[in-house]
Amino acid sequence: MPKQLIIGLTGTQGSGKDTVADWFKDQGFAYFSCSDIIRQECGFRQLETNRDNLIMIGNDLRKNFGHGILAEKILQQINEKNINRALVVSLRHPDEIVALKKSKNFFLINVDADQQTRFQRIKQRGRLEDSVDFIKFAQQEAQERTGSANQQQLNSVMALADFTITNDGSLAELQQKINQLYQKINL
Repeated sequence: MPKQLIIGLTGTQGSGKDTVADWFKDQGFAYFSCSDIIRQECGFRQLETNRDNLIMIGNDLRKNFGHGILAEKILQQINEKNINRALVVSLRHPDEIVALKKSKNFFLINVDADQQTRFQRIKQRGRLEDSVDFIKFAQQEAQERTGSANQQQLNSVMALADFTITNDGSLAELQQKINQLYQKINL
């Protein structure tokens, strides 16, 4: 049986994390998202799944159940299902990384690009939670980057990354960067 490998993805909104995630899914990785747990909770609470509500509910879950709760729930699912290749996305708090590092073969990848490029990307993808102007986009990002203990702390998470991919070129260039990185990880 192959050894377990868990890849975590973090990074700024619109940086290309979904494209990186798609690459790993194409390699056979099972997909898990901290945001999906929060979206499910929004549904339970009958709240719209806009970005402000996602942030609020995520912070509330961390406050009430511990800062690593989202990753702990995912790690439990991975282990219960005996999954050898797993991808975990939407990591936004350092304690989520601490929880996932309980797995011996966990690697965190940070994906980033400049802010204006990322704003243009979110406008093109057209998700409900992306229907904001640039000022709101920048405000939400500032809130995600440096929150307090129960909040998102994206800067702290990105600092814990084992690898960083700067997604500032073409799709082919991004895929080449991912492939090279995966070769390093999968030795």
